[in-house]
Amino acid sequence: MKNLAEKLARLDKNELINFVVHLHKETPELQAKIELLASKESADEQIKLLKKRIQSIKRGTRFIDYRAMRPFCSELQDIAQSIAELVAKNTEHKAVFNL
Repeated sequence: MKNLAEKLARLDKNELINFVVHLHKETPELQAKIELLASKESADEQIKLLKKRIQSIKRGTRFIDYRAMRPFCSELQDIAQSIAELVAKNTEHKAVFNL
């Protein structure tokens, strides 16, 4: 992994940006993570994105088939981890605790 990070560090910034934008368009399961990372500077924007993800789950199907359980659990775990990181960085931001 260290070797990969070193190689990526040597790449042109615009090339990396274009690659991430392409991943965002072509890989739906990465879209939420990329949007959250891109909004790193704004707790308000991150809160908005996480609320959107939570609402999407709430609107989803009531029954989760056993084949869909692993991706569903991964999504919940990712949301919970993102919220925990947001809380740790923004202890003064009351809206974070509403998540």
